[in-house]
Amino acid sequence: MVQPKTAYIFPGQGSQYLGMGQDFYDHFEIAAFVFYRANRILNKEFEKVIFGKIPDKVRDMVSRSHIFFKEDMDELGIKRGLKTQLDKQVQIATYITSWAAFCAFRERVKDEELTVKPELMAGHSFGEYAALTAAGVINYDTGLQLVNQREHIMVSRAKDIDGGLVAIINKRRPLTQEDVRNISFYGGREVLHIALYNSSKQNVFGGTNKNISASKQLLKDSEFRVIDVPVLGPWHTPFMNPASERLQAYIEEGDFSFKPAQIPIISNTLTDDLVNPKVITRPDEVKTELVNQLDHPVLWAQTIRKMVEENKIERIFIFGPGKITQRIINDEYPDVRVCRVEDIQTLEETIEEIRHPGRKREQSPEDEKGHD
Repeated sequence: MVQPKTAYIFPGQGSQYLGMGQDFYDHFEIAAFVFYRANRILNKEFEKVIFGKIPDKVRDMVSRSHIFFKEDMDELGIKRGLKTQLDKQVQIATYITSWAAFCAFRERVKDEELTVKPELMAGHSFGEYAALTAAGVINYDTGLQLVNQREHIMVSRAKDIDGGLVAIINKRRPLTQEDVRNISFYGGREVLHIALYNSSKQNVFGGTNKNISASKQLLKDSEFRVIDVPVLGPWHTPFMNPASERLQAYIEEGDFSFKPAQIPIISNTLTDDLVNPKVITRPDEVKTELVNQLDHPVLWAQTIRKMVEENKIERIFIFGPGKITQRIINDEYPDVRVCRVEDIQTLEETIEEIRHPGRKREQSPEDEKGHD
């Protein structure tokens, strides 16, 4: 069976949710080991953070108060508190979850004696660390340490800045570089910085909260829709330059092993023209990319364009919590087959896609209705 040209990608912030990855944890020993290893390396209990499990001391408090119903727990704000705990550790939590999903997928492929090899890999923001792990550039233990330190450095820097991110969307037409300039500059100075090129119709900008609020007012009656992004700081903007320098020092001083990539990776930020992101394989390129990533814009729309239009990728597998990522790609390239691997059901659908490429897509609506 000839497989379509395939790429693997790993999602970033915004895809996370309480309970992600638990299906794999419960059904795959290798996935459970991914969590256990993270607990041991970083001295935490990630099951509680990621699965939204109530800490024992909170459960005891609830029991003593004779409150047993979910609605009462919500009123206490317990679930909201658990989600906040996840959001504060979203980078390391999503890295662990994505790697567990990939390991479960790899085991199923082996069990089924299937053959599939990606042409390219990529990761959205910190998702790039999972891509590097999958490509053999770093091992999982190194990834845990790097992502954990990256998150710590970024959050620490954010405390010095009263800033954040805002998504600006125009569903009627693609955003242009002129749009980016008009949104970024006011009164002759740059008040916002482009942080992520997510799709042709959605960009994310970062800046101080004061300037974000002013920009929202200016765009209130325009053709653009403005949405706050729930993050702790203005990631991927020049405000993060001190964090970038700290991460560079950590990587240089650490005894980390970086190997050549077994599968080429489309970088988030390395580019000569903000249009064509570079494909990287060498350890020195990878280190530069990881440092650049903190204070340079993420070229995600350009990455997917390079995959599909330049490299003729026909199929993309997303490992981890990937509904948002899938939706963006499907909107941009409806002819590309996109499969998620984020729970048992989507894993089995992906395995079926490898067994019989394109079969589900080729079914008529009547056929699909018959399988419901």
